[in-house]
Amino acid sequence: MNTDEIADQVDLALLAELSLNGRESLTLLARKLGLSKQRLSYRLRALQRRGVLTGFFAIPNIFRLGFDHFRVFVRFQRLTEAGEKELLDHLLTRSDVSWLTQLDGDFDLEFVVWAQGVPAFESAYDDILGQFGPLFQEKYFSLATRIEFRPWRFLSASAVAPGEGVVLESRPGPIAIDAIDRRLLAELSRNGRLSLAALAARCRISPASAAQRLRALRRSGAVAGFGAKIDHVLLGRVYRKVFLRLEQPAGAPLDRLCAWLRARPEVIFLVKTVGGYDLEVELMTGPGGEFLAFMRRLRTEFAAEIAAFRSVIVLRELKYGQYPA
Repeated sequence: MNTDEIADQVDLALLAELSLNGRESLTLLARKLGLSKQRLSYRLRALQRRGVLTGFFAIPNIFRLGFDHFRVFVRFQRLTEAGEKELLDHLLTRSDVSWLTQLDGDFDLEFVVWAQGVPAFESAYDDILGQFGPLFQEKYFSLATRIEFRPWRFLSASAVAPGEGVVLESRPGPIAIDAIDRRLLAELSRNGRLSLAALAARCRISPASAAQRLRALRRSGAVAGFGAKIDHVLLGRVYRKVFLRLEQPAGAPLDRLCAWLRARPEVIFLVKTVGGYDLEVELMTGPGGEFLAFMRRLRTEFAAEIAAFRSVIVLRELKYGQYPA
């Protein structure tokens, strides 16, 4: 199907607005896009019905909430359909696995564990390895120390300001939340546009209390924003992760590289990591030579800074940003 039949320019501008404002009111969205509220609502429902817009999720600042962000990439061996299904089902049901992504290229699968410290991650990983270790031929680990969500400027550059972004990092200090707040975060990480009435019912509190708690979570920084999810294949895009090892992974060279990447409309995530690579870049490009052109320019512009790189294609995200209840 032609991508123009899936989403026109107004639809793309709407998706770009939702990328980091997934809970924005219809009134404000309609005003930004110059549409009536009724027309905006119709377009939103149509994007969901066509499968282009697949969901919304809260973006908790997991670092300030006491979690570390461990990323595990694996290549399979001796794989069977039954074995893969058993592994995926297991990871989907684990509350400590927040992201689960099927890949193509150097790795076949990525899963992210949100754990409160290395011992907790080690326990979770040992449990997974004990059950499914024979499937893993190669493993790569990284610990994310800073995560930056970038707006979807690859869809519509006019819809969002270039400098916008949602940044997750540990500074300026920890945030304490109670059991009800944790339940709120868990529900909103699965559906970021839940109504206050539905959210209150699921958390067994009043709508007024849900609204007050949500405002407090936003004000404290426990919730850094709200994202949206799309089916990039329907939109004719290829989703990739690029791993960069840098000659000097700190200071002015890193700052200059990150500034260059932020200015690129293809880039949707920047993740500073501790591990075999120093920076992980996620981007959406067209199906032709757009990615090769991007990499050529990156490697030319930063030839002295980039020591090594590798990349994978994201096939499908099965789980994303799910906060443990």
